[in-house]
Amino acid sequence: YTIYIQSSFNSGIIIYNALDLTTLLINAVGIKFCEGRYKQLYGNGTLNARYQVKEAYLLAKAMHPVYLGSFVIKICSALIAYTYIFLLDYFDAKIFALIETVYFLVHAFNCTFSSTFLMIKHKSLRRAVRKLFRVKKRKPRRDSLSTVAYTKEECSVTYFNMLDSSWQ
Repeated sequence: YTIYIQSSFNSGIIIYNALDLTTLLINAVGIKFCEGRYKQLYGNGTLNARYQVKEAYLLAKAMHPVYLGSFVIKICSALIAYTYIFLLDYFDAKIFALIETVYFLVHAFNCTFSSTFLMIKHKSLRRAVRKLFRVKKRKPRRDSLSTVAYTKEECSVTYFNMLDSSWQ
């Protein structure tokens, strides 16, 4: 915010985007490192160490598309900011309010997207959310093998006849 106060708008946006790109890069390196470390520990490490490395790998892997999507959404907000900066002299209060509202909605959507997509991509988080909301897995629908209805007595007689014939 200090950069914006000093009217260095371009520097602020460049720093903002550089931080996002650095986050993407660090996450990609983290994925490779955790994957290599897990393979190295596979036969040698304790179960706890392997679990922790695997969980870090899975979280980093789930976060990568979240970071990428968030970065794309943040580019939209940067375009809104550039629009405001370069056309500042031509705006009146109504247009400023509209741009501010759209800017806020883009950031709110980014927060919603990031948290929801992470919960979808990460297995443990998805399980915790299902447990929190008490969502049960849907059982696949089973098709009926027989369309003929039998009484319970007929089923019992058939079962015992088959059992009797198998003993002979």
